[in-house]
Amino acid sequence: MKKSNSKTKKLLQALIVLVCTSLLFTACYKPDRDGNPPISNPSGTLFSNAKQVNATIHGQIFNEDGTPSIGATVKIGTNSTSTDNIGFFMLLNISTSENATLVSVSKSGFYNAFRTIYIKANQVQKVKITILKLENATTFNSTSGATVNAVGGGTVTFGANTLVNKTTNAAYSGNVTAYVKRINPGDANLTDKIPGSLRAIDENNFEKVLTTYGMLGVELLDASGNALQLKQGTTAKISLPLDGAWANNAPTTIPLWHFNENNGMWKQEGEGAKVGANYEGDVSHFSFWNCDVPNNYVQLTATFVDQNANPLVNYYVKITEVSSANLGVAFTDGSGFVGGAVPNGVALELKVYEYCGTNTTLLYTQTIPASSVNINLGTIPVTITNANIITLTGICYDCNNNALPNAFVK
Repeated sequence: MKKSNSKTKKLLQALIVLVCTSLLFTACYKPDRDGNPPISNPSGTLFSNAKQVNATIHGQIFNEDGTPSIGATVKIGTNSTSTDNIGFFMLLNISTSENATLVSVSKSGFYNAFRTIYIKANQVQKVKITILKLENATTFNSTSGATVNAVGGGTVTFGANTLVNKTTNAAYSGNVTAYVKRINPGDANLTDKIPGSLRAIDENNFEKVLTTYGMLGVELLDASGNALQLKQGTTAKISLPLDGAWANNAPTTIPLWHFNENNGMWKQEGEGAKVGANYEGDVSHFSFWNCDVPNNYVQLTATFVDQNANPLVNYYVKITEVSSANLGVAFTDGSGFVGGAVPNGVALELKVYEYCGTNTTLLYTQTIPASSVNINLGTIPVTITNANIITLTGICYDCNNNALPNAFVK
């Protein structure tokens, strides 16, 4: 932004975003809800991604150690930008999918990251994404194959002569550098790390939400750094450990899902089996893979305002299943709205927090009875008493004293 002129001629509204050091910019759910679109039927709906709306999307990208990711490329459709020195990005007033906007993040030395969100037209949508580091490389020869240990537990077993160049599909013989990382379903920061969200398309092309028992990211490079892929007609075996509570109630067999980087949805393909304390299954290609139970769901929506009917913007909303530890989190948009898919027929507890960095203050609690139809909580007033909250207004000008109606002020 250019240096502002101190003179004021007329007031034009500016877009002002205040960024706390570790402020979350996300609207995602764990384990099975992340800004999912409204539905008319709790058994799921045929996937559709056609309706376009205009919205502003901004947020922060972080490294796994919690530091801002500087210089990461963020793409939404044909729009792209880079993160600044606090990992912040903004794409202003872009046309994007209402049902499933896919935010993609790339940076050298990291797995590609994705977030799939539901967009409300003409609103400002926040997102926070943590990108996973490519680390603990394993080298093996493609002519002999190998079993590669994953960071965080688990393995991938490659057969001999099963790899090809990902772009040209030409057979590859030589050294392979493999990066394999497990995403633990018990990770406290799961909602920031999962690719897309846990929205999925089952084998009948119906949309579901997933309860994850673990996922795995795989990156394969040849000796020149070119991406590799499994040869058509071959498979690799993945094995994911079952930890803690996930081991206690894990089904004997479980569907496998791969992440589609084009539409931001998980797609059902194959099945895993419980072998000892692990899930094992064969996969025919690599992106991220997920061991998940699909669920029917209903849509929950609510709008939060303060005691003066002003929208609560960027407030932290937590939804917990009363009967389990399953947890969903979201942030209100510019109108105070929050929405997403929740399990069908499960009692829930909703809490609203004032949130900045690691500081949270509980402001509101509500118990929501189990429902088999969509839940609209309407407009909910929340009393705000924190003396540290202020309202900031101002006028932005460029160096020629021209007002900037869409200025971004950080």
